[in-house]
Amino acid sequence: MEIVGSKVIEDKEIHQLLLGSMCGDGGIYIRHDGVTPRYSEGHSVKQRGYLLWKKSIFEKELKISFYDYKDRTKCFIDSFVSNKLVYYRDLFYINGSRKVITKEVLDMLDPLGWAVFYMDDGCYDYFHKNIIITACIYNKSVQLDIVSSLMDKYDVFASVVNKGCVNGKDAYYVSMNVKNSIKFLNIIKDFVHPSMNYKLGSLSDSNIDMIEESRLKRYNINKDYVINNRDIVLGYKRKYRKNNRDVLNLSNRVYRAKVTYGLDGCVDRESFSNSAIEKYGSIEKFKEKFPRCRMV
Repeated sequence: MEIVGSKVIEDKEIHQLLLGSMCGDGGIYIRHDGVTPRYSEGHSVKQRGYLLWKKSIFEKELKISFYDYKDRTKCFIDSFVSNKLVYYRDLFYINGSRKVITKEVLDMLDPLGWAVFYMDDGCYDYFHKNIIITACIYNKSVQLDIVSSLMDKYDVFASVVNKGCVNGKDAYYVSMNVKNSIKFLNIIKDFVHPSMNYKLGSLSDSNIDMIEESRLKRYNINKDYVINNRDIVLGYKRKYRKNNRDVLNLSNRVYRAKVTYGLDGCVDRESFSNSAIEKYGSIEKFKEKFPRCRMV
């Protein structure tokens, strides 16, 4: 997207940091009596290190300050007004004072930009082991553009989920399954700030305790469900065994061949015999070792 009369910051790192931050928690504002924009962003004090990291990069091009909110629960960075922000103001504020995230902007993001966007507005669900992105929750078209951009550029499949009614409005978020969550995290992991490693889930060794805690929580929930719904669970298992008898017999046969006799790829008597001959030299030698086997 070309913005007339303004320029992109040439430093690629700052450019991507600005794009990702503006998709996330950042904002570029103009005073009611001013014409030149400034950048501002706030976070919880728990993410102080992350915000200071952003400040250290922005300082290469912008004069920027860091301060704590008066109750010490939040921290902010604010830049001085700068013409270098005009391009980004025009890019995100197409219709006036409200920020808009477009498909064109999302397609500009590289792994660093997506990492910043995810660190701002994404989270890792340790219970379900997947990623959720909650940008612009009341604008479904933005969620659909996020899904489309991830698929087009990185072959990462995601879906839009209706969160239900929030503050009287339908809310939405982007969700990925476990496989695509891992694929996405592998794309951005090298650009995630160390203080935000908790959003990397199983890809960071520092999250082992949280992973184990979630595993135990899942186990206890499943255990309680089985105890409280024993008849339902047993009925489901009987029905599954009845409807999948052939598959289960085949699986059991393959398992027994591998574990008991050390043979791979045995799905019928012929393949079993061939594997036995290959490993033990002959059927006779195999029978000498396993006289009770009825597969040959």
